[in-house]
Amino acid sequence: MQVGGRWLVVSGAVAGLLLWSAAGCGEPPTSPDQQTTQVGKRDDDDAGKPDGGRPDAGKDAGSDAGTDAGSGGGNDGGSDGGSGGGAGGGTDGGSDAGTPVIVVPGADGWTFYGPESGAPAEVWSASSDAAGNLWVAGGMEGLFLLRPGAARFEHFTVADGLTAYVDETGPHQQSVVSVAGGPAGVVYAGYLGHFGGQEDLDPTYMRKSGDADKVTLGQGGISVQHVDISSPPNPSNPDLVNGRDKIRTVWRELYDPRTGNVWFGGNHGVALWEASTGLVFEHQHAAINACYPDGHCTLLSGDWFGIALDAAGDLWMGGGHRLAKLKYTNPQRFWGPVSPIIDVWPDASDANRTDDYVQDLAVSGSTLFVGSIANGLASVDDSGVHPVGLSGYQARITSLEADPQDGSLWVGLQWGGMLRMNSGSIATYSNQVFGYQLIDKQVWDIQSDHLGPGGARRILVAFRAGAVGIYTGP
Repeated sequence: MQVGGRWLVVSGAVAGLLLWSAAGCGEPPTSPDQQTTQVGKRDDDDAGKPDGGRPDAGKDAGSDAGTDAGSGGGNDGGSDGGSGGGAGGGTDGGSDAGTPVIVVPGADGWTFYGPESGAPAEVWSASSDAAGNLWVAGGMEGLFLLRPGAARFEHFTVADGLTAYVDETGPHQQSVVSVAGGPAGVVYAGYLGHFGGQEDLDPTYMRKSGDADKVTLGQGGISVQHVDISSPPNPSNPDLVNGRDKIRTVWRELYDPRTGNVWFGGNHGVALWEASTGLVFEHQHAAINACYPDGHCTLLSGDWFGIALDAAGDLWMGGGHRLAKLKYTNPQRFWGPVSPIIDVWPDASDANRTDDYVQDLAVSGSTLFVGSIANGLASVDDSGVHPVGLSGYQARITSLEADPQDGSLWVGLQWGGMLRMNSGSIATYSNQVFGYQLIDKQVWDIQSDHLGPGGARRILVAFRAGAVGIYTGP
């Protein structure tokens, strides 16, 4: 691995098919406090896996007219690994403002960390806390930390206190797939859940798998507080007699420094750890009824990879079928209205759907960008939804981040590297910049901070192929 140079290792494999599954849920609780729990437990959901599964699998049994909190969308889908080469000059691109200029900028301003620096062999997510500590989700290898000024990563597993997955054979390391830096020395680590295909009838150890940990640095290592994204038993509510564990996998996390809240985008909906109350709220989403020729309808929810806060503090959330806004600033907070609900890539009919398969969201000024692994990119503003003309491998979007420096949009691809879009132009970071090894798998996560030299912004990039990229250029 070179620092500030090109990655020249050649690998021929192209990322494979990505599919997700969908699931339904029961009726909502009758009051907000019936769906809260204190931090310090565990949780679960449907069978959403990043590299497998079937669209519309795991359907909710007998949910003909599902009315879970907020109505309107959410399943998960998949697409191929993207076709076309990684050549930076390609002919893809375009927007409703005309054909963008495609640029091959080179790798100036980039620093890469790989396994030779103690980083994981597979990088899912990268984030920084307020002290500048760089935290990395390393999948089955666990959680990684690079302190400011350090040359090597530190490595944390269940042996250091991370929450284990405990089945009949004993405790096991859980796969860390998301991180969100919080206050100085604090990170939230999200896990990949375990699923048996029976949803609420899965064994308890599966239903209590996954969720997230609040990890705090201390003089002797780390301390861990588990975040259980579930509802406790409530005999007065028929849907919560035995409690409820819907969200197991935490795909995305979002820390809000204004409130101290932490949002979780999971395999069945969106959840919240609310700093002012110390409570976990689960779950909100939009959902649709998928109806079949025999008249049977199934409520579909699925994985919610897209979460982003607008300037007011309301949460945009994107799932497999719909985009929606949760109006958290409403007096009802987490149980506020879910409106609007938008079908970004409209269905032709109930029986002929174009599922949205939202993979990430980003807010830049008053514009919301929506990235889909199957449908490409769209922008949403007060005037409506505007598809952005990307095609081929550039339309297979896995991550988004709005650059806090100039409002440009960083786009991670399922295969082929990255794009940076600004004022109708596209800079292409493909094999000519990164080499084939980095672009051979998904750019799964992009985040940003203001912790570079002199408070300069940094772009933090998670390459599933096995590197953390930090961009400090213009």
